Amino acid sequence: MQLKYLDTVLAVRNLKAPSLEALNPDSRLYEILLLQIQGDIEANISFIGNREQQLAFRKYESFLDLASQKNIDLVVTPEYSCPWSVIDHIISKGVFPNKQKLWVLGCESIGRDELRHFITTHSQVFWIYEDELVNNEGKVGNFFDPLLYIFKTEDTNGNEKIIFTLQFKTTHMSVHGSPLERDNYIPGNLIYILRNDESSIYLLTLICADSLGFRREQLTNKQQATLIMHIQMNPDPRGDNFKNYRNDLYANKEEKKEILCLNWAKSTNIANVYDIDFAGSAHYVKTKEVDRRDEKINYNHEKGLYFTNWKSKKVNSYFFNSDEYVFHYRSTKVLQDLGTPEQQKRTGPEMIETFIWDENKWAGDIIPNDGFLDLLKDTNLTDTVLNDLTYIDKERLIALSSGEALMTDWHKPEILKFLIIDDQEKINKITVTQDGKGEVQKERLQYLSLFSALMNDIILCEDNFPGCIKDLVNGCSIGYVVPNFNHNLYSLNGNPPATVAYVGSTHEKLAKKIFDAMFSFLDEDSRRRLVVWFDKDRKLNIICSPPPEHDADLSEDIRSITRGA
Repeated sequence: MQLKYLDTVLAVRNLKAPSLEALNPDSRLYEILLLQIQGDIEANISFIGNREQQLAFRKYESFLDLASQKNIDLVVTPEYSCPWSVIDHIISKGVFPNKQKLWVLGCESIGRDELRHFITTHSQVFWIYEDELVNNEGKVGNFFDPLLYIFKTEDTNGNEKIIFTLQFKTTHMSVHGSPLERDNYIPGNLIYILRNDESSIYLLTLICADSLGFRREQLTNKQQATLIMHIQMNPDPRGDNFKNYRNDLYANKEEKKEILCLNWAKSTNIANVYDIDFAGSAHYVKTKEVDRRDEKINYNHEKGLYFTNWKSKKVNSYFFNSDEYVFHYRSTKVLQDLGTPEQQKRTGPEMIETFIWDENKWAGDIIPNDGFLDLLKDTNLTDTVLNDLTYIDKERLIALSSGEALMTDWHKPEILKFLIIDDQEKINKITVTQDGKGEVQKERLQYLSLFSALMNDIILCEDNFPGCIKDLVNGCSIGYVVPNFNHNLYSLNGNPPATVAYVGSTHEKLAKKIFDAMFSFLDEDSRRRLVVWFDKDRKLNIICSPPPEHDADLSEDIRSITRGA
């Protein structure tokens, strides 16, 4: 693949570079509209795209109408998703982005002859593409996998021009060994970099498997602030090779790069063979300035945007709900040099509204389903204190109650265990079950089972109470009252609260380490009312105050729920 500045291509054609709001390096927020579409995908030797063409057309027509009405700065859709009938429609009806706005549409495949005919038929817009690739009959392949950049600019005489720029996928994908795309697509050569000028934010888009060969070293200006978008039709969006470019970028202490990934929605079926179980759509922001206040995290969660902390790379990763939605959000820009120092702050994404498909339109003002209530039904926790807590306080209460509060400030979003992701990018949040297969879902259920046992069994039996909390027998309940982050057992009779945890079946040595770690960050009064229960030899055991007579040895890792005996 070759990276090429689009403004140099425009200049040869006597066209000015666009002035795109999303790329202006100022302190103003910009608005993004994403279509995370769901459907059945037809895939054969001559076509990859929507099986239900009429439904896809209606969804896209409503989506682009929404983009026009709201005057969105940046509009993005996934790979292979936009029917060419939609492109015909918007050209015929004159439905285009306004000045300074950019649409990035992942289009269905199209054959070379069909594309040439389409371009000729729609000559009222200005087309940019790889001429030799489109016009050279000698190039082997049945179809292109294109994305389409649509924006307005002017020619050198000041006349407005509507630009349709085609970028073709450069690298094929082999889904579970299928050579269909490899054997039939026509590979592109260029990845365009969009910019307003040399000092603006840069933007480039990878089409799914393009990420396999993309590395930071390929950027001609490695230090320039860049928004990298990654549009996909991918049943494995977090496969090691597909996401290595993210590891590569952020391993270099790179704070001037943001990444926006957009896949098809969960339950999308590809060729009656493969299903997308997890969309993996996300916005990655690397900066210490991100707004991690509870209010912002809870507000975004309510609207389907879930904060996680990619700890090893120091990246704030915001995952979108995996189901089919249109997401309308705003975000700060990766570069804000045109603002004064007092104005510059990268606080990150904030969801404005989420839309669901309702017969013939995208209907807004809905709350996406994070799956948590369904998970509670499997653990006998449908009517608990959890129902009255905010999203992040649910995570805190379960962490504290299961022995996963192990250091000072453990409750902060950047430290809280369940909000941390590793290089595999698996979502560990208890309150978000979209990432619902394998070990991560098993661990969610285990943590909730521990919490259920603590609340419904352990604290209801008088014999389980040691002397330090004996005053709470038959008069206490699990609770959580912020900002008392470290207490979770409250008296019904006015006695002081306590800190308790049930860690399940484990070695006594590890249970003691958990107790010591919790003891280390509690204040003096709370240390006197700390209890850790654990199972050993099918019996419930207790570790409790008074405090240890030695300094806690934390040299051995205190592992998570997988620490079983």
